[in-house]
Amino acid sequence: YCIILASQNRSIVTTIPYFIISSTTFAGASQFLALDYFNMNFNEIEFLIAIFVLNIRHIGYGLTALKTFGSWDLKKLYMIWAFTDENFGMLQLHPYRDKVKILKVFALNHFYWIFGCTLGALIGKGINVKGLDFALTALFIILFIESLKKITNSLTQKKKEQLS
Repeated sequence: YCIILASQNRSIVTTIPYFIISSTTFAGASQFLALDYFNMNFNEIEFLIAIFVLNIRHIGYGLTALKTFGSWDLKKLYMIWAFTDENFGMLQLHPYRDKVKILKVFALNHFYWIFGCTLGALIGKGINVKGLDFALTALFIILFIESLKKITNSLTQKKKEQLS
């Protein structure tokens, strides 16, 4: 996100508001949508509706994990906020049940996000971003394939157990 901003010849100073957005809005797809909106005159209500529709999948993610996250406290609220596509994929592939372990994974992912945004803002001017917009699509494809593999393996194992 910040790499693309820096590649648009923005100075570090003008990138700071976007860095703050990156740190507090832990949703990559929303940030890429924001790039288009911030580069033109936009209607704030239209922007908020677009962000809501784009991220509506997070409601489904959250509903599947409410029991996994345990009792309501600040840790659970943070995990709900930090429940990104990547974190959802991690929980699907490695279904942790320990709230502290989940919190650590989510916090580490968040740290990597902030670190990557900072690094992108600092060195982004020298990076060719052509084709970078495909990275998010590739991520979704990989998560989808890995989920299918897990489901297929689980079904195969159940079938073998039934035949035994």
